[in-house]
Amino acid sequence: MKFLIIGSGLMGSALAYDLARSKSVEAITLADQDLKRAESVASRIKSKLIRPVLLDVNLFDDVVALMEGHDCAFGAVSYRFNYALSKAAIQTGVHYCDLGGNDEVVQRQLTLDALAKQKNVDVQSPERLLDETALFLHRVITDLPAEKQDMLERQGDIPYEVPWTTLGEYLTHLETRGVSCNVASFLGATTVRINVLGYQDRRPTPKELDDMRAIVRSSMEEGAL
Repeated sequence: MKFLIIGSGLMGSALAYDLARSKSVEAITLADQDLKRAESVASRIKSKLIRPVLLDVNLFDDVVALMEGHDCAFGAVSYRFNYALSKAAIQTGVHYCDLGGNDEVVQRQLTLDALAKQKNVDVQSPERLLDETALFLHRVITDLPAEKQDMLERQGDIPYEVPWTTLGEYLTHLETRGVSCNVASFLGATTVRINVLGYQDRRPTPKELDDMRAIVRSSMEEGAL
């Protein structure tokens, strides 16, 4: 398979490193608006599979032209480009995965779902899963049957149980199942706000602000960063 990685920062370079050592990878195009950085990453990885190229992700037509001929593209740039990159992938018939974004961007990406299916293109964003599970990883309220059910309904081809409600329960669940690496979870401000206010665009009341503080306090005691 031929892969395109857009962005040669920390995430893009990590992707390039892993792909260069994976089976069935024929070629890796590493694109960045800073060609010297892309070349430096390729030099450090020391793989003949990697071809660094210059790309300004703001230029949609250039993105489309570069995607042509690849089997899969990864967006390793700012989340504000994820929607445009998704459109470019659908236009070129290239499978696409980005590395996250905010809820508004994800919702815009979801509007492309029908078109992606028509083109037989798989467009994925880990943030789509993370945004949906954040309520369960960091919430201190213990009774969330409706939200858990919604999370289960949104699962894709690989179903999994959701026995946890708080971050501490989630980490305990990982220990019980067994993990091969250390796990640390960030507690983002948006996650806390969504738990209390949902997606309402307004200032929190004093009571709601106290609830947010309680979530932060409890989650940090359970191991959140």
